[in-house]
Amino acid sequence: MSLFQFKYFSIKQEVSAVKVGTDAMLLGAFVDVHDASDCLEIGTGTGVIALMLAQQNSGLQVLSLEIDKETAEEAEFNVFNSPYSSQIQVQQIDFLVFKSRKSFDLIVSNPPYFENSLFPENPKLKIAKHIDSKVIQLWFDQMQHLLTLSGNCWMILPYSSLSEWVTMATKSNLFLNQEIKLFAKPNVVKRVIVCFSRVKKELIRQEFLIRNEDGNFSPSYIERTKEFHNRVPIR
Repeated sequence: MSLFQFKYFSIKQEVSAVKVGTDAMLLGAFVDVHDASDCLEIGTGTGVIALMLAQQNSGLQVLSLEIDKETAEEAEFNVFNSPYSSQIQVQQIDFLVFKSRKSFDLIVSNPPYFENSLFPENPKLKIAKHIDSKVIQLWFDQMQHLLTLSGNCWMILPYSSLSEWVTMATKSNLFLNQEIKLFAKPNVVKRVIVCFSRVKKELIRQEFLIRNEDGNFSPSYIERTKEFHNRVPIR
């Protein structure tokens, strides 16, 4: 069994197309969960982000959606075998057909973002890593409907297509209020963590270095993720 060991839980990742990686680690570590009570996660994969969020806030309830049946079952296994099983529910469903009577004060997603590249042959990877721009707009419409007026929606995206995502979010009346540029190494921005809300706020911008010039993880990365694992940082 392939397991990634965290401080307080383990991640089985034999089925999920997207394994535990730096994107998930940073999104899980940066999302502000302290004032949240009900979280919706879109595309849970292995369940790692949901578990990281639950670890940080014992009062947080997380509903994690996953479109792929086998991946959802793997996430359920990881949740069940963690200390946070009472906080997390995994539901196998397409987000675009998901319906809820309640709203969420926190929505989190590490979305399929390679929308302009060639589709891979692996159907699981195609679902996990590719999304059409029309679907993105539908996602934002759905998120705006499910988010409370004071809630926040956090995502990690490719920096190169940030403006397109922000434009679509704005069309759905979701407004960018935080932007964290993630430098893969000095002067190289690959990803960006963003936070949207239904209310316009003053934009907060930050920068974060993942690796030093020598390729080793930066002190900032090690500090940011130290509460989650005590091993050599993942690559």
